[in-house]
Amino acid sequence: MRYRPGLCGHLLIATGLVHIVLFGLLPEEGRRIIADVFRDGFIGAMERTPERQGWFWFVMFGWLAIVAGQMVGAVERRTGAPPRSFGWQLLAISLVGIAAFPVSGFVLVLPQAILALVVSRRGRPMPTAVDQRAAAATATGAAPTRIA
Repeated sequence: MRYRPGLCGHLLIATGLVHIVLFGLLPEEGRRIIADVFRDGFIGAMERTPERQGWFWFVMFGWLAIVAGQMVGAVERRTGAPPRSFGWQLLAISLVGIAAFPVSGFVLVLPQAILALVVSRRGRPMPTAVDQRAAAATATGAAPTRIA
């Protein structure tokens, strides 16, 4: 099976979205905590209890995972594989998380880390669409177009 560049990024984005969706499906106690935070004016309200801090970092991790997934996906599409350092760092995060919270979503990050490491070992498997467009533009003498 051929690896499709961008998959590691998409999986990390999905992990972040799951975090945010789970936040939206909070049990009654979680909704109460969030209502209390906004009732207290939000700014500085997280410092008052560990529960508030936990929910805050739960959502922020989701958001950061989405941002990181977008960046890794862009690198993958440009180079054909995620950076090897990304895989090692994701592996470290997942293993530390699993050690601290064995029954948690960190278990879902472990296969993502392994996939990133396996794919990054292959190096650059094939020219990406960006490379192909740039090569075509160079061959025809046209200026390469900027691709986001």
